[in-house]
Amino acid sequence: MIRYVFSACDCPHQGIVETIFTDRPETDIIQCFAERGDKRAAFLMGEQYIWGHFGKKDYAGAAPWYLQAARAGEPFAQEILGKMYNTGSGVERNPALAKEWFAKAAKAPSTP
Repeated sequence: MIRYVFSACDCPHQGIVETIFTDRPETDIIQCFAERGDKRAAFLMGEQYIWGHFGKKDYAGAAPWYLQAARAGEPFAQEILGKMYNTGSGVERNPALAKEWFAKAAKAPSTP
């Protein structure tokens, strides 16, 4: 039996480290972190739905994960959510909401 080890660390300076030892596959572990509120894990769950890791591309399946990450301040999720609302991909088309998410993404600090 394969034993996975998955660790998450917000920042080495903050010392926030969490490690899970589990027999569950990687996607389940990422989902576990996402369900605990980790914005990066929520973003990755959205990505997995968008890229079809669960069969086919599923924008509607990705939307709640991107929304969770976007609300937590993840700028890439904010931008993707803006695109989704602008085009109606996986969510009801809403140009006003798209504009709000684009504005939040634009105000986010850039990462190196």
